[in-house]
Amino acid sequence: MIKRTAIIFLFLAYAFHLHAIEKNAAPNIMWVSSPVQPGETVLVHGGNFSSNAVVELKCGWKKEVVTPISISDTSVMFVYPESWKQGIVSGVIKDGEQSSKAFQFNAPAPWWIQGDNGRKASTLLGSFSIFGNCLSTPTKRAPEVTLKKITGNKRGKSISLKVSRYNQFSVRTESWEEIEAGLYEVILIRDRKSPPVSAGEIRVAEKKSIIPDRIYNVIDCGAIPNDGIDDTTAILATVEKLKQNNGGVLFVPRGRFQMTRTIELPPYSALRGTGDDQSQIYWPDSFEPLDALIKGTHSFEVSSIFLTCGNHKDGIVSNWPQPRQPLSPEEKAAYKCGNVTIHNITLRMLYSQYINNNMDELKRRIYPIHYARALRLGGENVNITHNDIYCAAGGVFEIRAYYSNISDNILSRGNIIGWNGYSGQQLIIENNHLGGANCTSFYGLPEGSENIYWANNYHENNFDGNNRETITGDGRVHAYMDTVENSSPTSFTLKQDADWKYGIDAWKNGAAQIAGGKGAGQIRRIKSINGKKIELNTAWNITPDEKSVINISSFRRRFIYTENKAYDSTIALQLYGSMIEGILANNETSRTGGYNGDAMSGEANWFNQFLNNTIIAGNSYRGPRNQVPALDAQLGLLAYGTGTGKHKYPLVRSCVVRNGVCP
Repeated sequence: MIKRTAIIFLFLAYAFHLHAIEKNAAPNIMWVSSPVQPGETVLVHGGNFSSNAVVELKCGWKKEVVTPISISDTSVMFVYPESWKQGIVSGVIKDGEQSSKAFQFNAPAPWWIQGDNGRKASTLLGSFSIFGNCLSTPTKRAPEVTLKKITGNKRGKSISLKVSRYNQFSVRTESWEEIEAGLYEVILIRDRKSPPVSAGEIRVAEKKSIIPDRIYNVIDCGAIPNDGIDDTTAILATVEKLKQNNGGVLFVPRGRFQMTRTIELPPYSALRGTGDDQSQIYWPDSFEPLDALIKGTHSFEVSSIFLTCGNHKDGIVSNWPQPRQPLSPEEKAAYKCGNVTIHNITLRMLYSQYINNNMDELKRRIYPIHYARALRLGGENVNITHNDIYCAAGGVFEIRAYYSNISDNILSRGNIIGWNGYSGQQLIIENNHLGGANCTSFYGLPEGSENIYWANNYHENNFDGNNRETITGDGRVHAYMDTVENSSPTSFTLKQDADWKYGIDAWKNGAAQIAGGKGAGQIRRIKSINGKKIELNTAWNITPDEKSVINISSFRRRFIYTENKAYDSTIALQLYGSMIEGILANNETSRTGGYNGDAMSGEANWFNQFLNNTIIAGNSYRGPRNQVPALDAQLGLLAYGTGTGKHKYPLVRSCVVRNGVCP
């Protein structure tokens, strides 16, 4: 029997009586659930609500005063009138003579724009995508997208673009033939009944290849294909030519070439074959594996080639956004990362090619590859597309990237201990097939991991010797979790020194969260850190007081997880630790533990929405928390603990579970 749930879970306070509100303070709105259908419940998070509050709604010519079904210190819940049609609804919360600022639900809410070239879109054959919430409606009519020029010649000129595909959370433009360079405002019209919305700005610029046209053929330096003899000397001689000439293409023609050392690509270089079905570099089995098969600092490409090895640590490695070891001031000034392309390669990383019957040697090899990764890449504009990658142990990828794209790949790994990991901002991860023991951890960062679009990925057979989740949060870091002093709308003072893990610079673009007490449920970016004084970029809606608990922690925000399929794991998705404004919608799973929001360690699990997710079969080989024998799958919000240290407060706030389908 299939049951459909239509439930809103609200975790807000230990006592449900209302505390005294500020004298003469108007109701304050911080977040509103959206999308909402007529007859469903709307959840508003904020403060200064009293038991006398009412909600005035307006949609087109219709108006209605609605009595809330629930009011707490930080929330108001009311029903969207069932007789109304679906549309953009405006509202205010009134309490006597006091009135909140207007709020909306079901309105388009663009979160970020991403071009075909990261932050930018190309003048020739360029395109971009808009991501956010409620960007389209379930009609046959596609949204309309227009560019309005802000700078340069023809300022104010509008250009209508064609939309190639769209869903509720993304709108993609078709590639245009040519658009003049400049800065443009992006205008979105969702449907005929919706007003134009500014989605933000995109810079259109000429896309220049970072790789010079110079081609250096490994055969010209003495490499001989298909002879079974080591070609390392010839290939490294070709790499040296790249270094001497500030980059170019290291070309591998048809054939198989043997390598026994790391290929270290200089900046502005490409390792390129004639196709992954024709060109191959192979690293034979070795007693001690190389630290990496291919290394580059930044600005390099690996494409159209087959790579394989008989023993491994890492596969392809670039610089990380933050140096992994101390650097001199000169080295730090010259340090760069990003602009990495991995395209159309087949990569096969093995660790036991000839030793299956030698258990001692097998155990010796397994230990150092626990943290190995096939791809370990970081920085802005990292593009991993149309690849087929297998890593026998460790993980397929460790990515810390910004304005980057991981799409249309086959990613597989063996069943030896290890996992994948990713973090960053403005990431597209879609249309990938993840098979084998591909547990993937979504890490928080001091600066926040946010604006992630994880869509239409297929996960299967996620059996593993350690972590068994399909996707989980991880990697939390806490700098400060306590009450503060001298609070103002834009600053406060810490009571004691913070633990600035990774150095204070890593936290200067971080965020402060009011986790408990007055003003709970707010997050603001940090503008500056001067000793114990913290300045904020924007003011609090409600200023915290001496009892409010402030967290300065790593966090995850605005994670869109939609139209994914996950089969055979302990849990399809768990928000393990912090998540703010996550949307998990229209996903399907079978033979897993379902979908969980798991709040813990004093971290924020706020404003997350589980919408229209389906559990086909809730019977698996382990339970949602790795129980044996297995327990039934679940779709729920969980809190492990009641705050942090001596401070007690709810970890889960204003979350929605709606229209789930489960057995």
